[in-house]
Amino acid sequence: MQQELLLLLLVASLVSSQKCFIFVDMSTTDNHNLILAEVQALTSVGNVIPPTAATLSLQANSNFAPSKCVDSDITTFCATMDNSDPSIPTEWLRVDYSGTLFLGSIATVRVQNYQDSSEQYRIVGAKLYLGCIDDDDEYPTTPFGAQSSSNDYFAGTFGAATSTYNFTPNLECESECTVGHSTLLKGSFSLSDCHIQIDNSGDAIAAAFLAANPGDHVILAPGQITSGDGIDVYSRFSFANKNVDFTCSSTTIDSCVWIGDQPARVAKILWASGITTYSFLTFKSGFTIYDGGGLSIDYSDVNLVTIKFQSNFVSSVSTGGAVNVNVGNVNFYGCFFNNNRKSNGSGDTDIHRDAGTVTIFGCPAGFINSVTQDGGEDVLLSNTVSDGGSALSGASNGYAQHL
Repeated sequence: MQQELLLLLLVASLVSSQKCFIFVDMSTTDNHNLILAEVQALTSVGNVIPPTAATLSLQANSNFAPSKCVDSDITTFCATMDNSDPSIPTEWLRVDYSGTLFLGSIATVRVQNYQDSSEQYRIVGAKLYLGCIDDDDEYPTTPFGAQSSSNDYFAGTFGAATSTYNFTPNLECESECTVGHSTLLKGSFSLSDCHIQIDNSGDAIAAAFLAANPGDHVILAPGQITSGDGIDVYSRFSFANKNVDFTCSSTTIDSCVWIGDQPARVAKILWASGITTYSFLTFKSGFTIYDGGGLSIDYSDVNLVTIKFQSNFVSSVSTGGAVNVNVGNVNFYGCFFNNNRKSNGSGDTDIHRDAGTVTIFGCPAGFINSVTQDGGEDVLLSNTVSDGGSALSGASNGYAQHL
């Protein structure tokens, strides 16, 4: 377990911050100016990944600004100035993205052509490049630069004239990964690490879980989320039938916060196919009627490493305010519980075990200040401390902090 944790921390520390782009190059066509209605990067469920900027090589005029191609309105369009000298490759559009969000979410690039069918021929033969570069590097401003930056990512060609083009970039490289760890989004890690790095948003988390193979690791950028996958009204997230690990890229307290809301707990793990590990996350403000206000674990083996459970509530008296375990082996490593309640304060129990094994361990290597002992079927942790009662042997009311 400690080796796995140290591997995650090491990989997270080695990730270089990146930025990405979609580049439409007209220099390979017989036409001179670019006219497009929309360029969108879409997730697997069809949500638009927000760009950070859009740039034209030579804007025709203020009415056809590059922003017109990223405004989700196909009745507007952006355009370059008609360049009569084909030897000067000035016809291009570049749309910029956050690397973390882009690599962790993109499934399709959709390009909406200019809606006047008599002008749609212009894009035929043009090239589309998708690439990523280090944050310190400059975005490409020539087709050659875009092509060079996209060598390990994606390149496509616009075919026969039509109103809509869909490109499906394959950013996975399964052949380089070991069995059970077969999804890697290029640019996030070296080919042997096989992790997914995404922004800490509800859509990105849901998309990553759907795309991941059992045993894959998802590393989250810091942030708070208040949305979920929409599968279960009683859970922000419902992670079923496969084991996918989630960890925050920062070990600082409350860097990655998942927030529930009545009637939804934060997450449910159900029938996971192998051991699931969550680390450095905060489960906060879950509010539901049964099986754990913060996290419900059913028929699954789970490791929870330095997880904070804050202010979760469940109305049933026979369950845990923070966590409910119903069949499975669940290990807590240096987790912190505070102000988790059940049944309006009656028997404030953080963890309830219906069936299975619950074990409370001390902090993993490199961390201090945690609980060390199993308290039985109903495990009372910080509630007993904060309420002035007897704490478990070795229990602490503080969060596991990095040394």
